[in-house]
Amino acid sequence: MLTDGSKVLLYCANCGAKITSGVYCAACKALAEKNQLAASQAERMIQRLNNMHGVSMNHPQPKDGKMRFLSGDDKKR
Repeated sequence: MLTDGSKVLLYCANCGAKITSGVYCAACKALAEKNQLAASQAERMIQRLNNMHGVSMNHPQPKDGKMRFLSGDDKKR
C-alpha cells in the first residue's frame, strides 16, 4: 500500500487505472471474481451432466425405428 505523498505509482495490471495497493483496481478485481464464480458454476454444471450420463435418458433405440411392446407371455413374469 502506498502512502499519500509517495512518488511511486501503481497501475492496475488489467486496465491501467492508478491504484494504491495490490495488482488490480476494485472494478477489475470484482470482474475477475465474477468471472471465476461463473467458471466454477459452469464446471459444476458440466460435472453434473457428466454424472447423469447413462441415467434413463440414454436408452438405446431400436435400429429399425419400430416400437417394442411386451407380449402377453412377458407380462406374466
